[in-house]
Amino acid sequence: MVLMALIAGCAPGDLTDGHVAAGDTAAAAGDWIAAFEEYRLAAEADPDHEAATLGLDTAADRLTAMVPGLAVATEVQLLRWLEEQDRLSGVAAVLNASVVSIRSGWTEMGSTTGRPDEQPARPVYLDAFAIDRYEVTNLQYATYLHHTGERAPVYWIGGAYPDGAATQPVVGVSWQQAASYCTSMGKRLPTEAEWERACRGESGLDYPWGEHWEAANLNTTLVPLNDLDQPWTWLAFPGDAPAQLRSVGDPVGGASTDGVCNLAGNAAEWVADWYDRDAYSTLERVNPLGAEPRWNHSIRGGAWLFRHDDPDLMVEQGRCMFRNSSHSAADPRVGFRCAAGSS
Repeated sequence: MVLMALIAGCAPGDLTDGHVAAGDTAAAAGDWIAAFEEYRLAAEADPDHEAATLGLDTAADRLTAMVPGLAVATEVQLLRWLEEQDRLSGVAAVLNASVVSIRSGWTEMGSTTGRPDEQPARPVYLDAFAIDRYEVTNLQYATYLHHTGERAPVYWIGGAYPDGAATQPVVGVSWQQAASYCTSMGKRLPTEAEWERACRGESGLDYPWGEHWEAANLNTTLVPLNDLDQPWTWLAFPGDAPAQLRSVGDPVGGASTDGVCNLAGNAAEWVADWYDRDAYSTLERVNPLGAEPRWNHSIRGGAWLFRHDDPDLMVEQGRCMFRNSSHSAADPRVGFRCAAGSS
């Protein structure tokens, strides 16, 4: 930044003051998005600039109060800044408030060319619902554990999540633990149909961002391994781990057209339904919910770690229509998000 100022013929202080002035103008006009960016640039150029710091704090508070009305990129930038400043109460406020509203209507569920458990493709009607923009994070889950005394995931150390992992999705929780968390927040787990609608958007896309695989849009790594315990070690002590969870919202380009993040990659997610590989031919057409057989819950979305030798299968699991299932709590790939509505 200093070099850029010198090249432009401006002293660094002049550049900082210019950003502060632009921030003041934007703030006076009520444009807190622009104000935040200008103050952020000013503070980046001179971290000790009092006006820049004060303006940035004020703009961040105003943006936090505007959630969930912010665009994905702006909101994620705000989260990253709050975390860098160790303002975890602000991070939690943004995460807890950030939901995406999906209007009622018909949507396509399933696939004509995918795996047998995705067939047949058919239209279903969903009432309006809301779904969390982000997967539930370690920070949010720690607050829940503090109030409930529930057991922490096995990769947490001494009952605390690893350093630097506050905004990573919590994983290794059972379906019941995930459902209980959502209930504590006045919400519930999304149904498979709702999750797929949030992923595919109104136009029924194959991936959250479009019709084609884009590796840069999601966090997933192909790691052929037989040691089932190793991923826990990677999460607790990342070091040189070949794969790792990322903070929610990263990468921003992976958001769905409705603005829901990390539906492909990062953590795979528990949903409300019981898994039935043949369910699609018999499920209700209005607000469908898989109710049988009661032994294995459905999971949606690809995960940060894909243990296999075939990269084509890794691409397959990132599709919005991909289905999986489990009854285990001991899976470092599976987390969850919450929803709310009539289902």
